[in-house]
Amino acid sequence: MNTFVTIRMLICTQVCLMICAACGHRAVAHGIPISVHLDGNQIVASGGHGDSVGFAGQIFLNYGFDFFLEPTSTGGFVRTDIPGFDIHDVAPGSQLWIDPIIRPAPGNQPTSSALWYWNPASRLVQPEANDATLLLRAVEFPQSTNTSLLEQSQATDPPAIQIAAPTSGQLGIHDHILAHFLDNAPAAQLGVYGYFAQLTSPAYDTSEPFLVILNHGIASDADLLTAALAINAAAAAVSFAGDYNADGQVDAADYTVWRDTLG
Repeated sequence: MNTFVTIRMLICTQVCLMICAACGHRAVAHGIPISVHLDGNQIVASGGHGDSVGFAGQIFLNYGFDFFLEPTSTGGFVRTDIPGFDIHDVAPGSQLWIDPIIRPAPGNQPTSSALWYWNPASRLVQPEANDATLLLRAVEFPQSTNTSLLEQSQATDPPAIQIAAPTSGQLGIHDHILAHFLDNAPAAQLGVYGYFAQLTSPAYDTSEPFLVILNHGIASDADLLTAALAINAAAAAVSFAGDYNADGQVDAADYTVWRDTLG
């Protein structure tokens, strides 16, 4: 990570923490959550919009004006803690992390993106003009290390952050444990923003990738879904060299696919 990005992350992190302390906003049981459960030993994120064509099999989006990104008290960010999470099955105290994933940007190789944008004017997935960034912050774990900066041009995956270590009393409860802060200085363009992520844990196998959609002023539910599907399709259009199973990583699983399909 270069010096400029590092400084920008530190500044965004400190401002974000001050915003959270000032606003104290935390919605509960609001919108459609990401349902987290286990299939054998693998984490599964379900309950979203299924998509068999795009990069991610599950897209999490919420319709209606209640789920727009909202201005913060400082004006430097717009924010939301939608979607929430509804965690089941895991052993109490098990750590749960969200791990953002970069994907190659179609037509703009070799640039990769962690934050994606759909423009309602052009109706295309394209770079946002003001180079907006998105800061993820764990609500339950407010330390500055539990933030992750997502950018439109990003060569390596942003850091994973711990979002939960639920007690038995917190399991099965729709809660909002992850806040999103979109840089709004200069003003972020209206439209649809999205990012890809996985859920990880030291105790369980990593989930399949999913897509989280954030609505910044799009009133049409049809347009929101169109944008979500377009972002998911764009991320599937190009793969990293050697990523034979198209999961966004080049690892031993890719070797298995290559070996089993050779010839």
